[in-house]
Amino acid sequence: MQNGFFRYLNPRGVIALISFLSVGLYLLNRYLGTHIGIHLSVTALIVVIFGIIDRYFWKYPPFKWLYWIPDMSGRYEGMIRYSDPITGADDCKQCVVEVFQTGSKLKARCFFQHEWKQEQSESKSLEENIVKNDDDTWSLVFTYQNEGIPATPHPHYGTNVLRFIQNGEGKFLKGYYYTNRTPQTKGSIEVKFLSNNLKNDF
Repeated sequence: MQNGFFRYLNPRGVIALISFLSVGLYLLNRYLGTHIGIHLSVTALIVVIFGIIDRYFWKYPPFKWLYWIPDMSGRYEGMIRYSDPITGADDCKQCVVEVFQTGSKLKARCFFQHEWKQEQSESKSLEENIVKNDDDTWSLVFTYQNEGIPATPHPHYGTNVLRFIQNGEGKFLKGYYYTNRTPQTKGSIEVKFLSNNLKNDF
């Protein structure tokens, strides 16, 4: 599913804001036309204002009520745990999940590294979605592509399903992943929010 501008908007909030802006800009136009002789394009101004809100202010009051999704953006760090598909031995890696989010756009990246090794691989999301679960919680679901480690590349595709948890201890993403590798690899992910500063460009 492609990211769309109206994808996560709350219709009632949008209608209320457009009505407010339309009346306000109409009155401003009348004032400017009467006193200065300038007429503004109300439609163009509404589009510009929505663009600014979507990019910079979507997660802050009062604008966050224009959207029906929670703010998951930021850098999370933790671990992934899995069983080696060949030996069956349990293993783990350090994991970083970075989520870039605006009111209409969502991208995710994951980085994996053994604590005792220097190897590192990166997964980039291809398709992303935020879904509301039956228990009124939220999950971040995305498919990704991983190019593998430069020295021994093993490119593959996979899917992450991560429940978003927010409580007195902070914000977390917890869930599982699986890949199309042969033999298939899968495991669990648990990461905790650390910062809004993302170390990688989206």
